[in-house]
Amino acid sequence: MDADGHHEHHHHRLLRLPTLLPAVGVHHLLALSGTILFSTLVVSHPAVLLVLSSRIRHLLLVVPAGIGALPYFGIAFVRIVFPAAPYYVLGHRYGNRGLAWLEREAGGTPATVRWVEKAFDKARIPVVFLMPASNVVSLLAGHRRMPARLFGGVLVAGVLTRLVFIWFLGKALEDPLSKLLDWIQRYQWWIVAFFFAVSMVQSWRQVSSTQQEHRPEELTDEELEHLDDPAPDPDAPTS
Repeated sequence: MDADGHHEHHHHRLLRLPTLLPAVGVHHLLALSGTILFSTLVVSHPAVLLVLSSRIRHLLLVVPAGIGALPYFGIAFVRIVFPAAPYYVLGHRYGNRGLAWLEREAGGTPATVRWVEKAFDKARIPVVFLMPASNVVSLLAGHRRMPARLFGGVLVAGVLTRLVFIWFLGKALEDPLSKLLDWIQRYQWWIVAFFFAVSMVQSWRQVSSTQQEHRPEELTDEELEHLDDPAPDPDAPTS
């Protein structure tokens, strides 16, 4: 095998599920931990909360909690951008099987995914810009063969815009949000128990509905070669 062939084979191995799924799994574990523990971290350790999960509500609440601008922008930017690459590659390499896996494992619903698909096919750049933290959007960008540089550029612009907007919104609403933080602190362990219970119920439902299904299987090298071909245009007329 020549050098180019060896490099291509190594490239394909790096893009297979055993490489992609650990990154996706870490993302889900961090996000789940942040969802459950946010009420105990938002005031005392806001930076830790953003490492676990930079959801919009967490971004908004850490501002009146007193987080500095540097950890806010630095941590949140990395946390939101981090999962985009493996999801993009998952969509690019595994197409519909990757999308089906995301619906099962990440708690997505077919209706939600179909809606995002339709919006993405009509206006991919605005959708990526407005939904930069969406795993489904990142996967669709890979599945629809959106150029990686274009996807990355729009993603970064969308993340920065979101962070700046929420930062100033949090400053403008500091008084009412501070009162909300006081309430959260007062009932923090009840909130932890609630989100833990909700997470367990969701996990049980996912396991129950998918116990007969399997994750996407590895593709052969021959199938991988065809995955590099451009995805068909969904609006193109059929013969």
